[in-house]
Amino acid sequence: SISDYDIELCASPFNRTLKYFCGAYPATDLYYKGSLGNVLDISLKSDTKYTLNPPYEETFMNRLFKKVTKELENDELHGVTIFISIPLLDNYLLKMIGRDKNTTDSCRYIPYEILMSSKYLKSSTILSRDSYQYYDYYECIYKNVVDTIHITLYKS
Repeated sequence: SISDYDIELCASPFNRTLKYFCGAYPATDLYYKGSLGNVLDISLKSDTKYTLNPPYEETFMNRLFKKVTKELENDELHGVTIFISIPLLDNYLLKMIGRDKNTTDSCRYIPYEILMSSKYLKSSTILSRDSYQYYDYYECIYKNVVDTIHITLYKS
């Protein structure tokens, strides 16, 4: 449950669901209660559970995932859980679940490689877009939009 987590690592004052969050615009976000600053500038804390649903921009995700996995290497850090939810954009994984049968491109998506190769990888679950829906507030309907991967990093 989302209430089991402490900090959202990519949110805004308007879409956050937890008391504390990191936003993309610390200069304006800091005026809102619960803002901890830019996700790329904060340090992970021991005994803390984080959620992470970043903007789906590859360069940003590469930087962020490298930062997070490097921080988990800190010997003084313990009891950290990071739950990550991102769209499934990796051709290799899409082929594995039968979603993209005709592609000859087996190129790996670097943000996934960073997370999936981490020694702190606890679990990864692929959710088919047919198994859940998002609510489209513009059209006022539920939609099956994208295959998603949930990844949990954990350091005891």
